[in-house]
Amino acid sequence: MAKPRRGSRKTWSTAGEELNPLRTRAAALTRRAAALKVAQAALRESEARYRTLSERSIQGICIHRDFIILFANPALAAMFGFESPEELIGLDLRGALALDERARLEGYHAARLHGEPAPLRYECEATRKDGTRIWVEVMASIVSWAGKPAVLGTLLDITERKRAEGLAAGQVRVLEMIGGSVSLPRILEALTLIIEAYADGMLASILLLDEDGLHLRHGAAPSLPESYVRAIDGLAIGPNVGSCGSAAYLREPTIVSKIESDPRWADYRDLARAHGLQACWSTPIVSADGRVLGTFALY
Repeated sequence: MAKPRRGSRKTWSTAGEELNPLRTRAAALTRRAAALKVAQAALRESEARYRTLSERSIQGICIHRDFIILFANPALAAMFGFESPEELIGLDLRGALALDERARLEGYHAARLHGEPAPLRYECEATRKDGTRIWVEVMASIVSWAGKPAVLGTLLDITERKRAEGLAAGQVRVLEMIGGSVSLPRILEALTLIIEAYADGMLASILLLDEDGLHLRHGAAPSLPESYVRAIDGLAIGPNVGSCGSAAYLREPTIVSKIESDPRWADYRDLARAHGLQACWSTPIVSADGRVLGTFALY
């Protein structure tokens, strides 16, 4: 019977030595898989935490790439007049910017992507879904989204603050005009323009009560059609004479939300309709001693 050649069969010791590298590799793969699982769990937890924070934030948050919105939170949707953040996904953020702001912000964006100096915080005018203009303060930074560079923007509505600043500045200008002996018509026009600047879609008018105490004369109405201004110059006051005539006569605010159907505008409805005026709120201007001096109206 032939004997097996030496070295033709593996011994337990040599087989174990060959298995050791395989066991080591398997153990390393197991550890790597466990570490990856832990990292993925941490990432999911981090994403969930960020989503919770963004959903509860009172500031608008968005992530965009080349101005195309990839992520938005509920506060941003509400800020721009949308019902849900999902409506914003895929929209071009530039569509919400005031036309005269787009070039400036596109310049900031290009500089930021190329690592050039660009403001991290700035203010700009934007437009809501219904066309209303608002002021927003923006903080922008570069982040990674789906493995590619994107911009994280945090927005705060500062419209009320800007309006307050504008009105304060306007008051100073008017006081300077009064102190500088500027004529009354110019002062009244400045007042109406200041108010119109911060009342979207409103046209301001000031009528002054004539010396006879029975008629209202033109004071200032820079944005109303001239033909309309001429037509109501000399308007007689009375309990049912439009908004301004009624306000001066009754010495109390007169709010007409629908000129087309309000009986107080029966004699002037066609005139208002011809000039596209649909509502008018009028308040009497009363002196310190209780005399009616005129009316201030918003159409």
